[in-house]
Amino acid sequence: MVRHRGVVNILRNLQALYPLGEADSFLLKTNYTFDVSVTELFGWFFGNGKLVILEPGGERNPEAIVKTIARFKVTHVNFVPSMLNVFLEALDDRLKERLQALHYIFVAGEDFGEVLARKVEALQPGIRFENIYGPTEASIYSTRYSLDAGKPGRVPIGKPFQNVKCVILDSAGHLQPVGIPGELCIGGAGLARGYLNRPELTAKVFNKSHRSYKTYIIYKSGDLCRWLSDGNIEFLGRIDHQVKIRGFRIEPGEIEKQLLTHEKIREAVVVDIERGPGDRYLCAYIVYGEAGGKPAGAGVLDLKEFLLNKLPEYMIPSYFMLMERIPLGPSGKVDRGALPLPDRKIDTGVRFVAPRSEVEKIISRIWREVLELERVGVNDNFFDLGGNSLKIILATTKLKEALKRDIPMIASFRYPSISALAQYLSKEESEGVDRPKIRQEERTRGKSKQKKLKERRKVRQNE
Repeated sequence: MVRHRGVVNILRNLQALYPLGEADSFLLKTNYTFDVSVTELFGWFFGNGKLVILEPGGERNPEAIVKTIARFKVTHVNFVPSMLNVFLEALDDRLKERLQALHYIFVAGEDFGEVLARKVEALQPGIRFENIYGPTEASIYSTRYSLDAGKPGRVPIGKPFQNVKCVILDSAGHLQPVGIPGELCIGGAGLARGYLNRPELTAKVFNKSHRSYKTYIIYKSGDLCRWLSDGNIEFLGRIDHQVKIRGFRIEPGEIEKQLLTHEKIREAVVVDIERGPGDRYLCAYIVYGEAGGKPAGAGVLDLKEFLLNKLPEYMIPSYFMLMERIPLGPSGKVDRGALPLPDRKIDTGVRFVAPRSEVEKIISRIWREVLELERVGVNDNFFDLGGNSLKIILATTKLKEALKRDIPMIASFRYPSISALAQYLSKEESEGVDRPKIRQEERTRGKSKQKKLKERRKVRQNE
């Protein structure tokens, strides 16, 4: 239950730190179910600026984002780190030149990695990158940090906004000194009232800390952080196993619980793995109840379909690894560090067929690069190979560049195998050649006819 005053406080903070005037505009590209969309919907308001609304589906298309920024001179834009990584990968020199209007890129929703920080340095000079952190329970944003170009090391989440108070506590509620990790707790104007009709959860995470605050309510974020000597806060991870992937907050334990309802699974562990900057994915480690390996009806496709009936798509693991046993530490708990990384030779249960045509070979090469696989068959499903919506955006962008033609983003989702996508591209090309072209004189004739009709309407209205 987020208060209006918390939202107004953060909007005033943003206007003071990153002013948006009458000649400036904010790009609305975030789904309204995410709290960050509030800064886009109302961030232009205090400075009498403009709101530019991206076309539906455009948030998945780097080229569409660039065109909109250039056309409407967008000055302020939000990105999740994983999507920013895809956006930067897709930019060539021609597209980079069209970002001259941009003043600020706000990055929030996930950890901002060191490798990604190095990538942003190569973008258009003059653009300020702001790493902004905050849970919804504290009204969207709580801290901010301006990226220093050329400064090595991890990117901190920065210092609190005005009227926001941050403390780092140990498990007993004691204040932690500089350099010592603890749980980040947030108080101040942005604090929500709690969770609607969930008094137990509200009491658990919204409480009084008598040792540090006395009369103030704080929100226990569950994030492991520490103070740096310069007064900034560094994010170190989650205290529990909750993770954020593509901006979604995910509890791996919920996925494990659903997997264990499968009649053939005896043990299941789900972990998040980071393969590169902004490239974080889920992997499920499975132990079946039957001896002798994988039982019938428990392949990768079967398990994905099983989970899709119980969970949303973003909670479905990219990889499923069959294990004889789950490694345990001395205390008897799961030794997550001993779990093997997913094999790049993924068995999707589909018979391997090598690419045949030139187009299939190009698609296969791009998919191997994006998915970091040794081989991809023409009948393999992109998503069964560990792909996700962000990876398919990058693959489509690379394919456009390789084939020198426009490919609608939706086509890659509708045709997720190489053979189907190649067939679609061939069909589109042949239809494009056979399609009759409208001659310039016919266009002119049509326009003049419309003009005459308008003039007739005006005459009738005057009469």
